[in-house]
Amino acid sequence: MPHATAPAPAPEHLPRFLPAPTARDHKYTRGVLTVATGSAQFPGAALIGTEAAARVGIGMVRYVGAESVGRLVLARTPEVVLGEGRSQAVVAGSGWAVPADGAGEPEGPAAPDGFETVLEASGRIPRPGEASKPRPLPLVLDAGAIPAIAGDDRVGDWATVLTPHAGEAADLLSALLDAGTITMEQLTGAGLSPVCAGAGPGDTAPGDSRPDRTAADGTDTAPITVPRAEVESEPQAAAALLAEATGSTVVLKGHTTHIATPEHDGPMDSAFTVTAPTTRLATAGSGDVLAAIIGALLALNAAEIQEARAYFAPAAQEIIAMIAAAGVELHGLAALRASQALAGGAAPNGRADGDAPAELPSAGAPILAADITRFVPQVVAENTRA
Repeated sequence: MPHATAPAPAPEHLPRFLPAPTARDHKYTRGVLTVATGSAQFPGAALIGTEAAARVGIGMVRYVGAESVGRLVLARTPEVVLGEGRSQAVVAGSGWAVPADGAGEPEGPAAPDGFETVLEASGRIPRPGEASKPRPLPLVLDAGAIPAIAGDDRVGDWATVLTPHAGEAADLLSALLDAGTITMEQLTGAGLSPVCAGAGPGDTAPGDSRPDRTAADGTDTAPITVPRAEVESEPQAAAALLAEATGSTVVLKGHTTHIATPEHDGPMDSAFTVTAPTTRLATAGSGDVLAAIIGALLALNAAEIQEARAYFAPAAQEIIAMIAAAGVELHGLAALRASQALAGGAAPNGRADGDAPAELPSAGAPILAADITRFVPQVVAENTRA
């Protein structure tokens, strides 16, 4: 029997970070975002990501990537500007990859050196006569860019946001453990139990803080990994550990998304949770839309981030975490509106449809990631701060 459609929850963070444009604003004061996602083989992330970012209402979206993908981006969203240039935030996501054998430089949409690509794409490579160290700016790493760039020591100096799902978080925890960035004590203290392929379950070498790495053939090569199920069982702890290990804000995606920042002394909150108002977000490309939305909000609020960073860096990280939470709220509400509209509960313009049934199945209609982007402007309009 169908259930009445539940009202959308009031967003907690979104209105604060959606300032209305003023008569003095122009495209550069409304924020410029560089999107470095997608590839010739998988162009979808670039297409839906650039559109989603543009629909948040920022001043400009730049795209950096393969020429063939750029042509597709322009065909879909002609307002996007191709090529490198100054920006207030960068999104690097699907399309980045680490070579399968682990050797060589990461491969991304624009160049082989992951972090240098980000600097070049955002116009942050110093010019002659400028300071040798580029000014940090918000950087969102999603999907393939997480393993390709997140391990770079320079990332911790930037206002970086990681947006992994549980599987990507498990892979990153495993890589950080293998690199010695985190320890077995930290993992077990967070309630996470890594496993060792080929070793006895739960075996720990005497006097060692790691599981027995001895494989069945007697060699010491069995990898220690953190299973996805462990992250799913302790998402808040996993997000907090990743945040502390990488110096980044971590957005661990799920129906309930956990957002964590590195711990600092003081009264600031270091963790947020946002529960999606619909279960229809579990669809391919949804994460690409979320990363772009977060990047757009970071660009839109770049002045506040920079001001806070100059005063007290941890305060800037808390603002970034709240902006990330606002992005998750916007993403979820746009998905809810899309699902309701496709089920007949609301017209595409967001008004009630007089011919729609009074009740809808609680799950709503299936959606594509592209459907989410089309309802972003409606949610923005409803939550814009005067």
